[in-house]
Amino acid sequence: MCGIVGLFNCKDAKNKLKTALAMLKNRGQDASNSLELSKNNYFGHTLHSVVNHIEQPIKKQGVLIANCEIYNWKELNKKYNFNAENDADLLINFLDRFKLEKLKELDGVYSFAYYNDDKIYLARGILGVKPLCFSYTTDDFSFCSEAKVLEKL
Repeated sequence: MCGIVGLFNCKDAKNKLKTALAMLKNRGQDASNSLELSKNNYFGHTLHSVVNHIEQPIKKQGVLIANCEIYNWKELNKKYNFNAENDADLLINFLDRFKLEKLKELDGVYSFAYYNDDKIYLARGILGVKPLCFSYTTDDFSFCSEAKVLEKL
């Protein structure tokens, strides 16, 4: 289990992100990182590493934070020649190449945020096992793995 959080156009976003990551510490004690995507827009992630220690956010063509268990990641890795080291690494390569058009090929449970070309894509698996909550106003947008975190921000 990992924790993901994103803040867009939020006042005092940097401090709110620190608070959110501290609250998500129980979801991943292997690492806690953040990345400023653009002015006042942030991704944060707490890592619970199962296969290889790949810290997030992962930045390639786009930027990914994920809470995922992609069961067929090794098969997709081989099929598309990605050379990924785990399921999250596979997912960023997959999204960089296909965006959302081939998500049905993923066998597993996941929630993720992917940022590319000034657009953010949020998705979660059809079964809804991995939580993804969001909040928005006319001025800002935020999302997180846990609703209680959004309530505190």
